[in-house]
Amino acid sequence: VCTLNLLLFLCRFTHSFYVAIKKSKEMMIGHKWELFVLLFSFFWWYLLCFITFGIAVIYVNPYINATMVNFYEKLKLENNSADK
Repeated sequence: VCTLNLLLFLCRFTHSFYVAIKKSKEMMIGHKWELFVLLFSFFWWYLLCFITFGIAVIYVNPYINATMVNFYEKLKLENNSADK
């Protein structure tokens, strides 16, 4: 949820951080389990980073960040279609 707050804040500079947190909570209604499963699916990637003493972070971090951005974009589209 924290990542979504940051994405909302960065996408809309007109919002305060408090408004971004509120909007993030609204967007996450009914999607918390999806986010948990998504984050849990990276367990093996984090383990790989640990085993390689952090070298794999070079490849893993951009992949995880791109996945989180795609999750945010999906939520944004769903909320825009629900508002109409």
